[in-house]
Amino acid sequence: MTKITKMFTEGDLLSPEFATSEQAHMTRYLSMLKKNIWQFVSNQRYGTHAELQDATRRQDIEMVIHTTK
Repeated sequence: MTKITKMFTEGDLLSPEFATSEQAHMTRYLSMLKKNIWQFVSNQRYGTHAELQDATRRQDIEMVIHTTK
């Protein structure tokens, strides 16, 4: 997930025309996620893009932990 988040952030910095509203950021970020993570985070409400990214990271960590058990 860190790779997707980094790509997303770099894209915004390099292409300011993509940096529209917070909701647009969140929608675009969601579209880049793996299906299993998307299913988890898309059922929640987040006020900011940063909150969405944090939830995505936490879910990714949870999935890794459960996979290694």
